[in-house]
Amino acid sequence: MGLLQHRILTIAATCNCLLSLYALHVENMHKQHGNYEALCDFGPSASCSTVLTSEFAHGMSALGWVKKGSLLDVSNAHFGVLWSLAVLFYPSLSLPYKRTLYFTASSATLYVCYRLAYILLFVLQDMCAVCCLTYVMNITIFLCIFFDKPINLNGRPRKMSLGEAMAMHRKEQGILEPTEAERARDLKNVSGTDRLHLTQEQKAAIDRVRDQKRTDNLDTTKK
Repeated sequence: MGLLQHRILTIAATCNCLLSLYALHVENMHKQHGNYEALCDFGPSASCSTVLTSEFAHGMSALGWVKKGSLLDVSNAHFGVLWSLAVLFYPSLSLPYKRTLYFTASSATLYVCYRLAYILLFVLQDMCAVCCLTYVMNITIFLCIFFDKPINLNGRPRKMSLGEAMAMHRKEQGILEPTEAERARDLKNVSGTDRLHLTQEQKAAIDRVRDQKRTDNLDTTKK
């Protein structure tokens, strides 16, 4: 994962976690004080408190998957906090099926966001600023995971060719693609001893130019 992509993912996950924590705060304060007014309560049709304290704030019980009031009847904000914390560990984990697991979980999260957005607009007919921001953060997380390294159907990362790996490295480091003339010039100035201090990418580029020169020489000899 590139540095910019890593930063975007970290910012999105952190913001999503903070938004979920604030949603939990609003829900708890409304239980203690029935007339509590949240900072995101902008009007009758744009009230976070109305949405975050409705029955749909506990999606599993609202859909009938668990019994209302049971231990498993946790709010959507709890899932948001757990998902955000899991995403923060995504770049540092080294699991064989990491991308497939996270991609599947992120896709499921997007589906839940779609269902909640539909309920928000057409059932509750309200505009919750916190909810909309969490949708944006989850879409950003999905895109960061989707545009990480390509995955195939069996869940394993697709093997990249040497050219693809070199191109990805140059793109992440901001290195411009050298021309064949520049590689040939570098080849003349590199001795056998200096090759010991070159990177694998530099060695591959120089070897490619050398092989090309040999091929050109053979073609010239045949002519």
